[in-house]
Amino acid sequence: TQLTEVSRRYFQTKAGYEATLILGRCQLDQGRPLAAALTLKRVADVPTALAQYDPELSVMLAACWLHANQPEQAKQR
Repeated sequence: TQLTEVSRRYFQTKAGYEATLILGRCQLDQGRPLAAALTLKRVADVPTALAQYDPELSVMLAACWLHANQPEQAKQR
């Protein structure tokens, strides 16, 4: 709950990006790959955040899309 709040309120900050990444990892660990992909995509859609967290972010996002049976989305990363 606190991660979600930090992600929501402070998304455009380093803490917000990191909270969002952790939230995405937790969703993937909980067997919710589509939710994880959509969460991680928020970070990947910000060019400065993508540059900071790549290549890990792109690999994790592609894995989420694959687990969510969305191979075309995975290819885009």
